[in-house]
Amino acid sequence: MASLKISPGAGTVGTKVSVKGAGFAKGENYKIRFGGTGVGGFRATDRGTTPPGLRFVVPDLATSGERGELGTETQVTVSSARRRLHDDAVAPFELRASLILDARSAGIGYMVRVAGRGLLPGEPYYVTSVVGDNPDVAIGVMATGPGGSADAEFVVPATLDPKEYQIQAKNMKGHYLALRDPPLLNLLGYSESSLLPGRPEGPTSRPYCPVLVALPFTSQLSVPIVATVYAVIRRAGRAHRITSTAVNLAARGSGEALICFATLAPGSYEVDAFAATMTGSVVSETISFPLTIEKP
Repeated sequence: MASLKISPGAGTVGTKVSVKGAGFAKGENYKIRFGGTGVGGFRATDRGTTPPGLRFVVPDLATSGERGELGTETQVTVSSARRRLHDDAVAPFELRASLILDARSAGIGYMVRVAGRGLLPGEPYYVTSVVGDNPDVAIGVMATGPGGSADAEFVVPATLDPKEYQIQAKNMKGHYLALRDPPLLNLLGYSESSLLPGRPEGPTSRPYCPVLVALPFTSQLSVPIVATVYAVIRRAGRAHRITSTAVNLAARGSGEALICFATLAPGSYEVDAFAATMTGSVVSETISFPLTIEKP
């Protein structure tokens, strides 16, 4: 009688499973099925065993039953290609739901894409963040199709403190966390690459400001932001004055910070400019540029 061993005996969609068996008909062709879905085949050796290195990949299937995302028993069957109705060997496999993130770390305002696999079919889920024993916090939603898969995205909110979080799928109907092994996401807070400064333009003269420099910024964030732009004015290597203005940027948009240097005496200066949130988190690199104030 044929026997079958698989390793590991539990996992998620995409898991690579090794197959070892004995007692098969020598030289016979066999098919491997996972929950009824074909995942491979082999020709038995002269000793009636599976060939060395035989593996298959768990296919994209839904789990089933009450809280089935946490573990649904599925059968791996090996049957002769000629005797299709006869299962020569069977081994159990516990299929578990999973989430796949497109990033391991992300800053506030950045978008993270989520792929859910092996969930219950036709079910709505929250995407939630979990840290320690604290209650989970919903940060996105998704709904599965007939195959138990769903794709979603969420923007890292400013309400979450910078630290490492588990990202979970929470069944909306049953109000339970549906993953045995949730992925981790390291939240970094704001990043100095959130806003990208461009080349300054000017100085020009306007009725409201005789010396005006336009400093462009491009946002990498998936949410709007109002940032404060600080300009540190230096003369002969020493800080002379600090001025500030604001820039209002749409999600992944561009805009200009208009910096007025109205009361500087004629001469040559160096300016170091950067952007920060209203609470003081720096969100851009520092850009330096020369500034010359001509005599009126």
